[in-house]
Amino acid sequence: SIRRHREPRVKRSQKVQTKQYVSLIRACSLYQDALWVAESEPNLSWLLLVSSVETAANQVYTSAGSADEVLREADPVLVGMLETSGGAELVANVAKQIGHMMRATKKFLEFVNHFMPNEPTTRPDEQWNRVDWTQAGLKTLVRKVYSYRSRSLHDGIPFPVPMLEPPYYRTPESCASEVPLKGLSSHSKGGTWLPDDLPMNLHCFHYIARGALIKWWMHMAEPSRAASPTA
Repeated sequence: SIRRHREPRVKRSQKVQTKQYVSLIRACSLYQDALWVAESEPNLSWLLLVSSVETAANQVYTSAGSADEVLREADPVLVGMLETSGGAELVANVAKQIGHMMRATKKFLEFVNHFMPNEPTTRPDEQWNRVDWTQAGLKTLVRKVYSYRSRSLHDGIPFPVPMLEPPYYRTPESCASEVPLKGLSSHSKGGTWLPDDLPMNLHCFHYIARGALIKWWMHMAEPSRAASPTA
């Protein structure tokens, strides 16, 4: 049964261009490693899942656009502050200085936005147990996830503890939660997080990462399409 479901996808992979296979195998290997350690090392699983998607994004988007576009995509809050203080000219000047550091963020967000899987067919009944499954809502949440990954890699600060916990089930018959269990705030191991600090749980991000990677894989297997998703 499993083989029958996988075989068409594997056969279509023969149409993937040779130069794209390296990125495909790298992304799949990172994804596989993320699953292996999800229970024992959830923080590492987060890092590997984000890296698997980033590997695919780097294959798709060789350029992230102008410095101004990169800054506006990667940090709209900062852009708003700059525009209030000095207008478009200040935004442009700051973008020239730091835009290159945010290109990876922009490519990651564009990839997830383009290859985002469809909303799950089964979701928790409670609104507070769900993520905002709209394009704008998911973009904000995924941006937060990417910022946590960068902070973990560069500053050694792990993902918030509630995001490392298994999904919550309100009843044995309920669907898995998409966000960490949270109230007015969450406290653990000396840390405190507000609801906005906890965009989604690992269970939900796995669904997004897996779905996006599969869509990207199948996109490359279409012989009539180029490597770019805009083709």
